[in-house]
Amino acid sequence: MSPISAFLLFLACTPSCCQPTLNPVSQDTAELDSDSPVDSIDSQDTAPPPPCAQPESEPNNLDSEADPVQREDLACGAFTGGGLDLDWYTFETTSPGWLKVDVDAASRGSEANVNLSMESDGGVQVAMSMAGDGGPDPYLVIPVQGADSWYLMFNEQEAQSGDEDYDYQFRVSTTKTPVDIDREESSDNDSWQDAQVIELDESIYGTVSEASDLDWFVLETPEGRQEIELQLIAHRAGSPLNARIEIWTTQAKDKTKLESEADVKVSTSDASPSFDPIFTHTSYDQRSWYIKVRVADGGTGPAYWYTLTTTVKEAE
Repeated sequence: MSPISAFLLFLACTPSCCQPTLNPVSQDTAELDSDSPVDSIDSQDTAPPPPCAQPESEPNNLDSEADPVQREDLACGAFTGGGLDLDWYTFETTSPGWLKVDVDAASRGSEANVNLSMESDGGVQVAMSMAGDGGPDPYLVIPVQGADSWYLMFNEQEAQSGDEDYDYQFRVSTTKTPVDIDREESSDNDSWQDAQVIELDESIYGTVSEASDLDWFVLETPEGRQEIELQLIAHRAGSPLNARIEIWTTQAKDKTKLESEADVKVSTSDASPSFDPIFTHTSYDQRSWYIKVRVADGGTGPAYWYTLTTTVKEAE
């Protein structure tokens, strides 16, 4: 065999001459450089995201343990622990206006039947267990006088709880005036003798400051058959007030004043299942009608507001 043939045979039988040289770093390892998304994954990123922007932090069973929340951002919590769980939150207001607390629990499938209570360093106290807008969850809209520190508390009405089925969400926010207002009630209309005149198609804004506070108004109807419609708006617009209306008039049409509060009680909304009574009454002549607004039950104070709207129209 010639020397050249022997050299070619040697090349054919040597593996290192027939295969490319491999990099000591494997192909898979080389691709996982510092810019690789797989290499940069943090194990904490795989955890489930928080249920809302401001989740509850236990323990918050006391006002001194209240979770601070920012207005306008969604907050959330749950009734846990197998019994009565009180969840406290705190926030600030800085200027006069209207404040809204909107709770979302039963309406989104939660088993929680939420009660809401709220108080402030300025002395305002509010409690509500039913939705003001007709839904299953509390909906609160109250006037705010200015800078104040507020404490908001939720509890489950039946003292039920559970890690998954008794959750809730809520948002504290500023809002516009919830109803149309023409003017405010006078400060001295606590008796029929001092009844405040209410005009046709007018809405008067009032508050019930205490259980003994009675607000009297008087409406003059013209000659002829008229339909009087009285509408009290409070609870379904977010007020915590549970109010009632009574209508009184004189025995004789030539009288313009009641002789006593026991003169004639024409009708009352006591039997109405609605928190906000609306009803009509027929007038047949020129007459003075006295309207008394009072609290039925529940709390009172500057946050317990209402509007009374009176409409008089010709009967069909």
